[in-house]
Amino acid sequence: MALELDYGALCLDTSVFDGYGIALEKGWLEQLEQFAESPVRFLQSEIVHFELESHLAKKIRDTRAEIEKALKDASNDLLISDSVIYRAKATLISQQTDIEVARDRLHQFYERTQAEVAPAKIADMDTVVDMYFKLKPPFEEKKKAEFPDAIALISLERWAELNKLKILIVSYDSGWEEYCATSERLDCVKDLKAALTHFQPHHKAQQLIEELHYELLKGADNNSPILVSITEALEESVGDLEVHAEADSSYMLEEQYMDAVYVGHDYTMEINLIRASGDSLVIQLGAKIEVEIVGAYSFSHRDPIDGDYVELGSRKVIKREKVLTDILLTLAGDFSRGLAGVEVKKIEMPETEVNVNFGELDMDWDDQERYGGL
Repeated sequence: MALELDYGALCLDTSVFDGYGIALEKGWLEQLEQFAESPVRFLQSEIVHFELESHLAKKIRDTRAEIEKALKDASNDLLISDSVIYRAKATLISQQTDIEVARDRLHQFYERTQAEVAPAKIADMDTVVDMYFKLKPPFEEKKKAEFPDAIALISLERWAELNKLKILIVSYDSGWEEYCATSERLDCVKDLKAALTHFQPHHKAQQLIEELHYELLKGADNNSPILVSITEALEESVGDLEVHAEADSSYMLEEQYMDAVYVGHDYTMEINLIRASGDSLVIQLGAKIEVEIVGAYSFSHRDPIDGDYVELGSRKVIKREKVLTDILLTLAGDFSRGLAGVEVKKIEMPETEVNVNFGELDMDWDDQERYGGL
């Protein structure tokens, strides 16, 4: 396999991990586990490693704070006993520090992917300093604090030279892209999906992908078992989306609840083989999902005399949005028989949130009984 590949290693920038919410155990980042059983090496810059530790620890710290607040609210608002809150807290919150939890998760991720780390010390500091004063990528006039990126890139290039390999780097950062454009050992793409397609033996699933493409052409409403399974998975995944809602009003607004409900979807006809190993395949499909956002806001205003906020009522809000997403389809079986020879093992929608703006909201004075107002 290695003789057929342009690259001997794959590397991700911190921005890519952040873009996928540092969800190391699922979705797109889970697909990196294929390199544990591949001649292609999964590589981490030591700089990226330490940045990941820091970013992951912050996410863990924020999650702990949310759990603490939820438990406090449960105690105060639902009158749950202290003993129950204590047991829940002991179950949900690890006794390890934030950085210890982050390091454990990274260590497990490295074990699953058999990741290697390119040490920062192999970067030539004279080269870094020269790049800084000559404003070479990743340094620019407005980005002169990019020393970590410069050290990461130079150490990766040095690692590639020592191992006589080319590295495919995934990064959203224009400085990384510009640096790689000048390198003989490093290439850069902005999309992990595109990067993973470089390492797949596409002939292994050719018939299956052709049949899947034909099924998609029929539309999302046909009764193909595999498409029915995808629809069911999307309905469940949409219900788990985190809704980020915005609204304006001349009154004080407080969000009461906000949910996403699946309405329908269309396929974009994008199909990519993301992972091929043993008797399983992971295929990426593109889709546009229509979701209905259903929520409610309460309205209040400040009493000019005593300064207290007086609740006026509430209003239900509904708006439809369309979300572009990937679908990760894991299939297992006999690929030579096409769709007839495989079964669906897992369906994931990596998208985790949806944004909606309800614009300017006012009290619905004609429908207060329905909306719970005065």
